[in-house]
Amino acid sequence: RILPALDLADPESVQTGARVYAIGNPGVGDKMLEHSLTQGIISSNSRNFNDILYLQTTAAVNPGNSGGPLVNEQGEVVGLVTFRASFQEGLAFALPVWYLRYFSDNSKAYAPTTDGRNTGYRYLDPMQEPEKR
Repeated sequence: RILPALDLADPESVQTGARVYAIGNPGVGDKMLEHSLTQGIISSNSRNFNDILYLQTTAAVNPGNSGGPLVNEQGEVVGLVTFRASFQEGLAFALPVWYLRYFSDNSKAYAPTTDGRNTGYRYLDPMQEPEKR
């Protein structure tokens, strides 16, 4: 079944205290729990890790949720679930919608790094031929 694309939320609408839902496919042992939904709130909209701002949420996130959307009550994507705290309960993090919008608007100028850094992008040389990028 083909699912419709979700709209991206307006960045100004992402406020601390807003109710959100994490969608993903967490695993339990060797079993995958497909299409799981957990509820929480945004407990911070500017948590800084390695100079990248994340949304902090209380929505339960487990391995398998990473890469899934964090959506608001209107069904709009407010973030991309990224990781959870290892030794804490109820602390999960998502890349905020403003990073997603920026990347979407400029995706042709970025490509994954090859040096192992976790920045996720690097500038491409606009003078280089496309097949050599």
